[in-house]
Amino acid sequence: MSDSKRPGQAKGGFDVRDFWEGKILEWERGRYSATGGTGGTLERLADRASDSLRFRMESSAELLAPFVKGKRVIDMGCGTGLLAPKLLAAGATHYTGYDIAESAIELANARAKSEGWADRARFERASLADLGPLDGDVVISLGLTDWLTDAELERLFELGGAAEFLHATSEARPSLQRWLHQAYCYVAYGYRTQGYVPRYLETPAIAAMARRHRKGPVHVWRHRRLSFGAYITSLPVKDAALVPERP
Repeated sequence: MSDSKRPGQAKGGFDVRDFWEGKILEWERGRYSATGGTGGTLERLADRASDSLRFRMESSAELLAPFVKGKRVIDMGCGTGLLAPKLLAAGATHYTGYDIAESAIELANARAKSEGWADRARFERASLADLGPLDGDVVISLGLTDWLTDAELERLFELGGAAEFLHATSEARPSLQRWLHQAYCYVAYGYRTQGYVPRYLETPAIAAMARRHRKGPVHVWRHRRLSFGAYITSLPVKDAALVPERP
């Protein structure tokens, strides 16, 4: 993703907002259900192969639970807010979710109202470029960092300021699963989105960005069920490894 492809800007007929409006609801239905969604054959296969994403939703809630009691949580790229009720149940005082897809925000607000926690949650359509400093205690994201440029990653940490953070990321370490994912992204949509596909990132580079905007240790948490995914976080979550500073 280049700086010219910021959310809401079109290039050569491709628009990032339109992409997510067309993808987010179907991907959420399919990826977070073991039975798969209602897309075509390739998407149904991808849905059934997405145990790592289902585990990401489960494990992120468990990792964050000890640290959100009495805190204001901000979820960047929140989708329909699937994580919100779990964090509110863990004691978060307020949850704010931002996403660039209006359809996801509308559904999130409707769900919060129907399930009775709308007084403790707020969802807004916004991109990083739209926002000022984030007014929260903990900033999280589960599927955002892979889609950001280096400049946008820097902005994510800049906006978070002194807040604690936990961000899921896809690591650049070699693996069969990562190569299969890369092939799927190209075949499913990359060939017609001018290369708008997720990136695979180096954990030390992300940690260095984080440290430029928030002093303190940075940890990485890995699990075999996350496949090539990982969490990078300022929180001392159980079994996390310290990311050393570069010499």
